[in-house]
Amino acid sequence: MNNPYTIFVFFILLAIGSRAQAQSLPMQAATHFNQFQEAVGHKKLDSASYYANQLALENTDLLNFLLHDTFAHSFNTAANLLADTTFARQLLRKLYTGNQALQRSIYPLYQWQEIRASLNDSLKLNRLVAGFLVAQERTDETIGNRLDRYALLIYRTLKSNPKSAVLADTLFAHTYRRLEHAVNGFYYPQTDDRNQRSGRAYFRYLMAYANLVKANERLSQQNPTQAESYLQLASQFSPDDTDRMAHVAYFHEASFLQNGREDFHEDYARFLLDKGDTTQAVNVLTELTLADPGNLPLLKTYYQKIRFSSMPFQTYWTKKLNEKLKPAEPFRLTDLTNQVFNYETLRGKWILIDFWGTWCQPCVEELPRFQTFYSDLQKNGLSNVVVFTAASHDTEVRVREFMKKHGYTFPVIMADDAFIKQFRVGEYPTKVLITPQGNRMKIPPGTNWAERVTILSQN
Repeated sequence: MNNPYTIFVFFILLAIGSRAQAQSLPMQAATHFNQFQEAVGHKKLDSASYYANQLALENTDLLNFLLHDTFAHSFNTAANLLADTTFARQLLRKLYTGNQALQRSIYPLYQWQEIRASLNDSLKLNRLVAGFLVAQERTDETIGNRLDRYALLIYRTLKSNPKSAVLADTLFAHTYRRLEHAVNGFYYPQTDDRNQRSGRAYFRYLMAYANLVKANERLSQQNPTQAESYLQLASQFSPDDTDRMAHVAYFHEASFLQNGREDFHEDYARFLLDKGDTTQAVNVLTELTLADPGNLPLLKTYYQKIRFSSMPFQTYWTKKLNEKLKPAEPFRLTDLTNQVFNYETLRGKWILIDFWGTWCQPCVEELPRFQTFYSDLQKNGLSNVVVFTAASHDTEVRVREFMKKHGYTFPVIMADDAFIKQFRVGEYPTKVLITPQGNRMKIPPGTNWAERVTILSQN
């Protein structure tokens, strides 16, 4: 029987872009990951420190996830106002005395907490910030130990104390240059490489947030001209579809920096509306809605309220959506019940394809919801949406047995390598939606795909 904790770690590593490493992950690393969590839960200081030191020698990616995307939330008081940080602070100090690999990983979190506790000690504060700046100089722009996340958290801490404003601005300027270099250099191009896509998503989100910070500062200083420039950049670097495919790369940054908020288009749009620049405001709201169709009512309200165009809203939205997408290539497929799915005869409808496999645990976990979605379509007689699934890297015998065992009735075609390649599927599950105009989009993992399909197909 599979160990559920090991499976959990496996999918964490897939999410952070270490597929090959996950597949050969030593059992001891998975064990030490979970033993650390258990020790923290029982407030066993020495045990937690021991397991972290062991993990530092075994798997740095998993260590960084453990420290910065789980343990660090102990100090995220904005998200958990009732958190008792006493044990977490004790453990943090002990971890910082660990082996060299552990010290390197824990460093920015430790510095953030030291600076938080030293705001009234100017000499110590200067020394700590100087050390952090040196660490930035010596570290390339990588996700790693989330150095730039903590730089922005430290900036916010320093800015809360007027006496440390100069230190804060020095740190921010240095961090902003790093973010500029990252988003305009190595991480900027759209790519199918998992690690590079994660880096792109991470640094673009931090860049968007940094510009929002400066915009709000300029607004408080009654400087709307500079504020507008920063708001435009915050909107520009907000997560796009490529970034949302690597949502986990900035999920925790959003939690620490913005209480979970993930894009900044609306800040810019509302500024433009207040300014009277309705054309650009609708353009920005359109981008916001293309990123998240749940904002369609908001876009429609402003579009009609300001009489943006003589073009009916439905026509405008359909045009904008399809301009963003690429054409879907033709296909003709037969499912396990000999039902034919011919792209040419399906044109004019929304087509949802779910790529999955019996071997893929996240895929299997989603299938009950997919069955419900399919059954509701059948029951409600919605003829403008067609759905089928594509069993990938699987055998027909295994898939037939699986469908019979679970009582699923949704259509299944056996996807060959050519069909998988046709829709650029590199990870599972992947859902592809084709518009009635014949253009395709991937629905980013982690989004409410059923809601997205429903909203798009009804507007």
